[in-house]
Amino acid sequence: MSPEKCSYTVFRRNLSGGKISFEKNIKFLGVTFDESLSFNALGKEIENKLDELAERYVRNALENSVDVVVQLITDQLSVKSRRPNLESFKTREN
Repeated sequence: MSPEKCSYTVFRRNLSGGKISFEKNIKFLGVTFDESLSFNALGKEIENKLDELAERYVRNALENSVDVVVQLITDQLSVKSRRPNLESFKTREN
C-alpha cells in the first residue's frame, strides 16, 4: 500500500448512548481483515475450511469404501459357495 494514496476518516454520530465495540478482525464482503492487514486471520479461516472439507471427504470415502468392501466380500463368498469342488473331480479321474 502506498501511504500517499491512502487516507481515512472517522465518522462521528450519536448512537443513542450505544457504543461501537472494537474488533481485531472484521469481515467485509467475505474477506477477513486484521488490524495489521497481514491476512493471518483470513489464512486461518481458509485453513480451517480446508481441514473441514478434507475431513468430510475422507469420512465419506471411508463410509463408501466400507460398503464396497462388504459387498465385494459378500459377492466373493457367494461365488465360492456356487463354485464346484475341483478336488472331488480330480479324485474321480484318478
